[in-house]
Amino acid sequence: MKSFRTYISEARVSNTDIADVNEILLGYYCAGADWSAYEDARTVKSQYEEKAAILSDEQVEQQDDRAKRMAEETLKWAKANGYRGDVVKVWWTARPGSLQRAVGNTGEVDSGNPTDTLLQFSSGDFLGLSAKSTLGESDIGFKNPGMGTI
Repeated sequence: MKSFRTYISEARVSNTDIADVNEILLGYYCAGADWSAYEDARTVKSQYEEKAAILSDEQVEQQDDRAKRMAEETLKWAKANGYRGDVVKVWWTARPGSLQRAVGNTGEVDSGNPTDTLLQFSSGDFLGLSAKSTLGESDIGFKNPGMGTI
C-alpha cells in the first residue's frame, strides 16, 4: 500500500522536478557533499528541498544514488582529462540567465548550452555538466552545441 505522500507526489511530479533534484545533488556530491560550495547556496538548497518534497521518498533516494554515482564518474573523468584539484565552486545553471551570471557576463554563452551544473576546480578550470535523469516516461534529449569562448 502506498503512503499518502507517495500517492500525492506521483500525481504532481514532472521530469523537471526529477531532473532538478538530480542536477542539484550532482553538484553537491562533486563538491564533497558541501552545500556551501554552491553559489547562492541558500537558494539552491531551498530549491532542492522544495523539489524533493514533491517527490516520493523512493524517488529522492533514487536521484540521490544516481547523483552520487554521476559525481564519482564525473570526478574520475575530470582527473583523467586534465582537471586539477578539488571542486571549489558550483553553480546550478539550469535556469535562463544563470550560466551567464556564473561566468560573469564576460563572454557570450550560446543560449542552447546544455550545462545544468557548472563546476570550478581549485586550478581555476571550469567543467559544465548536463545531467540526465528522468521518470523514464520519455526520451532524453542529448545535444552538445559547445560553450564557446568565455
